[in-house]
Amino acid sequence: MISGIEYWQPLFFSEMATLFDYLPEQTLFVDMENNQMQGERFYQDAKQRYEQRKVDPIRPLLSPEKLWLNVDEVNRRLKSYPRITFKEEKVRSSVRQKNLPVVALPELTIQSQQKEPLGQ
Repeated sequence: MISGIEYWQPLFFSEMATLFDYLPEQTLFVDMENNQMQGERFYQDAKQRYEQRKVDPIRPLLSPEKLWLNVDEVNRRLKSYPRITFKEEKVRSSVRQKNLPVVALPELTIQSQQKEPLGQ
């Protein structure tokens, strides 16, 4: 199999399925505070890579819009599912919102080339 061929799937299928097409209606999503930022960063990086490499005739690229859902579309689809969101700041308590003692994890980067990969 050719490496990266999955990025050409839109050329062979008139419609592309997404993860949302396979999830049960009551799937519970657990959302961390920075998921939005991470999604935006991923999509921005994909657009940037596309702009830098779209002129390569040997390895042509499809635009990110043809390959992935943008962040707004992901958020729109997520609204129809139940969700738990963890945030560091306090929220106004209500039936739908509760304050729990939650803190962010420390940086857990593994330095595989180091003598002590887990040591910082």
